[in-house]
Parts: sequence; C-alpha cells; structure tokens
Amino acid sequence: MLSATKALARWVMGGLKRVDDATYARRMAACRSCVHLRTSADEDSSLYALVGAAERETCGLCGCIAANKARLPTESCPALDPSHPGLSRWGE
Repeated sequence: MLSATKALARWVMGGLKRVDDATYARRMAACRSCVHLRTSADEDSSLYALVGAAERETCGLCGCIAANKARLPTESCPALDPSHPGLSRWGE
C-alpha cells in the first residue's frame, strides 16, 4: 500500500499524465512476459478487491497493479531487462 501511495504522489506531482497507447502496449507486453507477474489465482487479491481494482495482474517485485503502473509516465519497472543491461524490462 505504501508503494501505491508513493506512486500516486509522483503521478500527481507529474501533472496526472498518462503514457500513449503504444508505450502502454509495449510496457504491458513486457509485464506479461515477466516471471514476476502474478494473477489473482497466484495470491490473495482481497486487498485489490477492496480498492476496486478490476485488473488483478500484479508485479511480484513491487506489488503494483501492472495495468495501472504501466499507464503512468512517472513509474518504471523494478526488474532489469536480461537482454539489455542498464534498462528495465520496459526498455527504459
């Protein structure tokens, strides 16, 4: 919950912007190919249901809802890209 609060604060301070559809699609493709992505079947999703999150794919590293995090330009993937040292799995 703390990481979500910090992400929300960064997003607000960044002007409430969202990434374009191409960036979002690229980020989500990276998330969906990641071994750290979890679905509601993998974990207790009661907290996510409590906050009304329809999307239950979460990052196993940071706990964020992947679809929400991928939309925010102020956020980054916590995993490193195995093919490109120095970049996140999102290629950023």
